[in-house]
Amino acid sequence: MVSSEIQPPRSIFLRHREDELAPRENDSRRRALIYFICGNPGLIEFYEGFLAQLRQLISGSASMEGVEVDLYGRNLVGFDDEDHFPPFSAPDNVPLDLERQICSVYENVAEVVRDEAKRKGGKGYGDVILMGHSVGAYIATEVMHRHLREEEREGWARHVRLRHGFLLFPTLTHIAASPSGRRMQLLRQVPLMDSYFHVLARSLLGVIPEAATIREEVWEERLWGMAEEGEEGGAPRFFILYGKEDHWVANHLRDEFIARRRKDGGETRIEVDEGDLPHAFCLKEEDYKQVAETVLDWLEEIEDGRA
Repeated sequence: MVSSEIQPPRSIFLRHREDELAPRENDSRRRALIYFICGNPGLIEFYEGFLAQLRQLISGSASMEGVEVDLYGRNLVGFDDEDHFPPFSAPDNVPLDLERQICSVYENVAEVVRDEAKRKGGKGYGDVILMGHSVGAYIATEVMHRHLREEEREGWARHVRLRHGFLLFPTLTHIAASPSGRRMQLLRQVPLMDSYFHVLARSLLGVIPEAATIREEVWEERLWGMAEEGEEGGAPRFFILYGKEDHWVANHLRDEFIARRRKDGGETRIEVDEGDLPHAFCLKEEDYKQVAETVLDWLEEIEDGRA
């Protein structure tokens, strides 16, 4: 029986040193947070192996010795019976919309940054990297976009320094045009099926119905520039990894997106896997290890640029 007591979304926190619960004196290292946003199916447990592998790689990297990196991730809200009521089995339970997911992530990023600064005696994170998979990459990009627009920056988020976005198998362009998206749209045409589309979308897409309308035209071009003008290193704001064949990304739209980014000066780091990495890379060890290596390369590029 599901309890009616609402719990916060399940999260994992992999700190630089798990045994370091109190700040060390005279520690001059910078602090950085990688905040991970889930994709399909919105549950952080599917990414535990990937994040643990990344934690191990960062700890063993000579390039990362000057920065203390923490990794944090949590479920998307509403994807676990314990964090909402009524449970999934209830007929009137529909997924939270995309806007509420975005706002929830933005608020939680600010909360984690604030709480960690208190725990460390005021030494907060100098940089925050949003890393998202699939629709989580879209959420990361939209949060970065809102944060970039100074006039919309809320008081509770002013202390957050969002410097980079790592986008893994991102659904930044029209999902409906992808192979899986087309199948989902065809199913909507079946009599009575459209009435249950919220259930269909959650089972096929793993997120929320509005994800089928995702497109990149809503963002300003300046979002895709360098991290921040005048800062050391001049690293790109966004690092992106695409799959060679991704059933949630239409190849021609992906290629058009890449062409636009390169035409505008190539300030976004974009890689297209030439192997067989699947969209759901987090399910197999050999796949998530390869993606973790790519993320480490991005981190080392950023750190080496500071030297």
